[in-house]
Amino acid sequence: MRRGLLGVICGLAVWASLWYSLHWALPGFFPKQFSPDGSTDSAVLSLIIVLLSFDFSFFSGYINAIIAKNYPLQYAALQGTIQLALGAYVQFVHWDINPLWFHIAFLSFIFPAVMAGALYRNSSDNQEIP
Repeated sequence: MRRGLLGVICGLAVWASLWYSLHWALPGFFPKQFSPDGSTDSAVLSLIIVLLSFDFSFFSGYINAIIAKNYPLQYAALQGTIQLALGAYVQFVHWDINPLWFHIAFLSFIFPAVMAGALYRNSSDNQEIP
């Protein structure tokens, strides 16, 4: 059980670290595309952020499944639920910054991406990875 909870904590930490790094780095790479409040009018950049969010959630679910060797899918579901709650809170706080489609896409990808990462780690073709 401790490994499972450690997997959840590490998965959430990986997701949060990647997410905040992205939001720190993107305005540095594209300073003219972002306003001081962090919003962007570029649909392409918003789509890239949503797609990277999927990748980050997938990777965090994969890390969770590596650490939580017993019942990794159950712990991935716990992580996905917590991550979805955190993501919903952040999207609620920043509701006026991004368009509605961004919030819907971001939130709808979190749980399935975490589960997909854990399922990929648990697949029989992938068991030799530590």
